[in-house]
Amino acid sequence: MSDELKQVFARRGALAVAFGMASIVGITPLLAWGLRGLPFEPREFATGLAIFAVMPTTLGVGISLVTSAKGNVAMAIFLTVASNIVGVALIPVWLQAVIGGGHTAGIGSKLTIDYAPTFVKLLLSCLVPTVAGKLLREFCGPARRLAANHKQKLSLFSNGNLAVLIWQTISSAQPLIVALPFGTMLLTIIAAILLHVIYLIFNAIVVALLRLPMPEAACVVIMASQK
Repeated sequence: MSDELKQVFARRGALAVAFGMASIVGITPLLAWGLRGLPFEPREFATGLAIFAVMPTTLGVGISLVTSAKGNVAMAIFLTVASNIVGVALIPVWLQAVIGGGHTAGIGSKLTIDYAPTFVKLLLSCLVPTVAGKLLREFCGPARRLAANHKQKLSLFSNGNLAVLIWQTISSAQPLIVALPFGTMLLTIIAAILLHVIYLIFNAIVVALLRLPMPEAACVVIMASQK
């Protein structure tokens, strides 16, 4: 077991990880059933929020927030990697369960997911890069030194790529966004904010009941409350 994993499971880390994983991939997605029924027009907005709810934790933002909050960063990294790897298998299942009805979700036809190709694509995009990066850090001295010496720059580069990806996605939908009434956009934003508030309250209450140490508590609340 590496030093990072030892740090993750120190103190009451195992309990924190267990609840964090359960909340990220098993509990917080349950709100998707409520979100898909929101009376938004177009209906795709409600469907989008439902899809958003079943996703695992973010790849970079959560770790940055945990670092700023002086939480357990090693645990944040572990939850990020583990939840996204598990998400490779669970996301298609959640999507089929939540929006498989099609008409209810506003898709217009019954949703069918070809599980095997979807699983392979998610596996290649999430698990393979993670394993490759870990192997490089463990067995390639230059790569390990590069990551250690330029940690902040690499983090900024990663977050920058995420920001560009979001910008490209929003830009591609620019005609639709411009054509939408302001009230519809505002209600969607409010719904997304309330979703995160519910996540924060729920996770904070459970973490308090579990009496986790502050670094682990901060990590779990942050990582399990954002998508």
